[in-house]
Amino acid sequence: MLVTYEQKEFVYLLTIANPPLNVLTDALLSDLDVMVDEIIAKLDCRALVVTGAGEKAFVAGADINQFLHLDATEGARLVEKGKKIFDKLAFAPFPVVCAINGLALGGD
Repeated sequence: MLVTYEQKEFVYLLTIANPPLNVLTDALLSDLDVMVDEIIAKLDCRALVVTGAGEKAFVAGADINQFLHLDATEGARLVEKGKKIFDKLAFAPFPVVCAINGLALGGD
């Protein structure tokens, strides 16, 4: 798994773990989607903290090497997949905060 979570009382800690820079790949986004859905379904969740594994990067953005091998349709699908996940986090029924522990790169 590239994304894991643990419960600490009523707070969940979600960790993105794709070393060394925690880049967002298609596989990572799939794991993130599953984990976010699981956490949102938890009735005892009062807050979510998102962090990156390691000390180099929280998330260094998209995996540019993966984009080099995608056509326009596949690229658009991947961007839309990420946007849907980030919208779930933005509109979660509890506060979501990020514990930035290194590089934090990306775009809209």
